[in-house]
Amino acid sequence: MKKLFLIPILTLSILLSAQTTGLKAGAYFGFPIADASDVSSFNLGLDISYLFFEPVNNLKIGVTTGYSHYFGKDVDIPGVHYKVKRKDFGFIPLAVTGEYKFAGQFFAGLDLGVAIATNNDYDTGFYYRPKVGWDQEFFQLFIYGTGISQSGSDLFGSVGVGGAYKF
Repeated sequence: MKKLFLIPILTLSILLSAQTTGLKAGAYFGFPIADASDVSSFNLGLDISYLFFEPVNNLKIGVTTGYSHYFGKDVDIPGVHYKVKRKDFGFIPLAVTGEYKFAGQFFAGLDLGVAIATNNDYDTGFYYRPKVGWDQEFFQLFIYGTGISQSGSDLFGSVGVGGAYKF
């Protein structure tokens, strides 16, 4: 429960410290890959980012968080004539984010951090999300791949498309 309490605090602090640029809120839709594809049919997520540091031209660095929800799918039980519905599960990423804007309107980005599991069936793990997309003054459209490495050999992730509104 303490983990879930961090999200509103982080979001509020980002909103209060945001200037007119650097704050983004977005949503995405994806298809599970790796171990997540065994138990989930699709993935939806929301995120909020604040890019506040520009060490060199066209490179911005900041923080990001959000929520990524994986919808459980029906799984056949070998030797039995029925299916079992897997439970939905989710992760709360807390990460450093960076974006490099290329000549024109295209960018490449990377999020690195941790993903906190929201239920007891999964562990908190290392989180990464590379993305590439099209950047405009007030919005972005992108494609992404997400990975969450857990203890042992489990790897959860998704690939998909998303968009973000830039404040």
